Amino acid sequence: MRFAATMHHPDGGDILVQYRKMFDWIAAAGYAVDQTHLHYREEYGPGFVSPSASALRLMVPIR
Repeated sequence: MRFAATMHHPDGGDILVQYRKMFDWIAAAGYAVDQTHLHYREEYGPGFVSPSASALRLMVPIR
């Protein structure tokens, strides 16, 4: 699978805004979201508390 990915940091604001920016970038770059197997993936580091307190990787499958 191929993914568009970005890191979300607590000072980066609302996580849903970051997802919207990713979807906008995917379309602008000529890719399409591929939700055949999953809608998105998030990777959490050790000691993860919440998006407002910890960093995490946001990943959206593309084709």
